[in-house]
Amino acid sequence: MPQPLSLAQHTLFAELLDQGLEDLFDPDFPENGSFLVRRRTNRAGAIRSYAYYQGYRPAAEGRDGGRRYSCYVGPTDDPAIGEQIARFKRIKAVRAERSSTVDALVGAGLPRPLATIGRMVEELAKAGLFPSRAVLIGAAAYQTYSGVLGVRLSKALSTINDDSVARANPIAVYLKDPVPGGLDGLYGVGPSLAPAMGITDDVGATRFPSKGLFHLGLLTAPHDGDRHSSKLVATLEQRIAAQPAQLLDFLTDQPVRSIVLYGPGIAVTIPSPERYAVHALIVHGQQGTGVDDQVRTTSNLAQATELIEALDLVGRRSAIERMFAEAWEREPNWRTHLLDSLSALPEAPGTILKARATELRARLPVPPSLRPRTPSQ
Repeated sequence: MPQPLSLAQHTLFAELLDQGLEDLFDPDFPENGSFLVRRRTNRAGAIRSYAYYQGYRPAAEGRDGGRRYSCYVGPTDDPAIGEQIARFKRIKAVRAERSSTVDALVGAGLPRPLATIGRMVEELAKAGLFPSRAVLIGAAAYQTYSGVLGVRLSKALSTINDDSVARANPIAVYLKDPVPGGLDGLYGVGPSLAPAMGITDDVGATRFPSKGLFHLGLLTAPHDGDRHSSKLVATLEQRIAAQPAQLLDFLTDQPVRSIVLYGPGIAVTIPSPERYAVHALIVHGQQGTGVDDQVRTTSNLAQATELIEALDLVGRRSAIERMFAEAWEREPNWRTHLLDSLSALPEAPGTILKARATELRARLPVPPSLRPRTPSQ
């Protein structure tokens, strides 16, 4: 059962959320490096200071990957160079302060992702996917609902730590637009991360499986008015594609902001908790009987249950009821899935929605074959 966070804990999360991604990244000088200043005497005997940046290449960048490198930046008395160094120091200070806040929230019981998953989300943020170009979905998004709702959710439901779970619950990202500049940074996250081609290999990769860790899935809603299309939608750069998936237009409508509690706290965009819960109910009702389907079935129902309880706890029962009604009215074929899932919910969360379902079913038109006959008939 979800438990409320203290006011101080919820306020810490809100402060991180307000700061967003401001002053967290410098594309030219990654924050894991440092600046060095060296003094040199020129031929006239004058002493001048010069700045050098020392950093680390990601392990995926060829034979020099993972090694320290140094590059010349310029004289420190150049105002532009001085500003670059000052910005770098500002970013380091902001990241250190925010990291302390993240540690405090994790210490209070909020879930922290595995380091590899956190680094992956950070690379997606550096690529400019959040807040407007993409929505983080799946278990990686579920990890962030504790702070959004101000409750302590189950760590077990927020964890991706098993290969079978990783296959069923990838780090999934819904792409709204092409990714400018590509996603080169993804390959530095882990040596085993590699693209897996989709339906048509001439378009690009839709999945990036990492051996023994997780899958990164790039998804998008069907285009061109075809709601059941399985055509790949390629981004403009990097030959990376997004695999269309049904239900995504519902799930990602009107997303909200949140924080992945890794490093300094990575600002992301996620589905609203009530949409995530109702989407999980629909998917649960659609599930097959395969091994991965069984994993997803258990996960979806458990997550929906916990989010419904959390929304009720914080006084947002009407939000989940409205979202249930929206899904019911939006797609007639979803109704059976929703009713099947309601019957599988535990008693308390099930009660919250069953009355709404009964009301919605009563509004449905009665089929002609079931209408009572009049004497004239």
